[in-house]
Amino acid sequence: MKPAFCKAVPGRKHRVSEWFDFAANEPRYGIQAHVERGLWAHVTEGNTPLLFDDERLAKMRARELSRPVKEAA
Repeated sequence: MKPAFCKAVPGRKHRVSEWFDFAANEPRYGIQAHVERGLWAHVTEGNTPLLFDDERLAKMRARELSRPVKEAA
């Protein structure tokens, strides 16, 4: 199964996924968005996955993306 990719959509459920950067030989942390029942896709900016060196920063960004969108009155 090929990995799925999508753009960030505020208000969706997001979670952190662990990646391993073989070139740098260290872990990286990406964000996945809940697309539909049982399917999570890696969030991208442009054509590159959204990756972080620090897990705390990735979790903070995932929480920020998961916040519900406030409707304008």
